[in-house]
Amino acid sequence: MRFKKWYYKTSVEAGTEAIHFTPGTNFVDPTTHDQYKEKLRETSDIHDLIDL
Repeated sequence: MRFKKWYYKTSVEAGTEAIHFTPGTNFVDPTTHDQYKEKLRETSDIHDLIDL
C-alpha cells in the first residue's frame, strides 16, 4: 500500500502518471519499484514519501 501511495503522490507532484511509464507506452517501467525502494532507504520518515 505504501508503494501505491508513493506512486500516486509522485504522479500528482509531476502532474502526470507518465513519469512512471516506459517511454512511448502506457506500461509502468519495471524500475519504478526500485526507485521507490531507493527513496525508502534514503528517508528516515516514511510519511515524507507517502503523505500528500
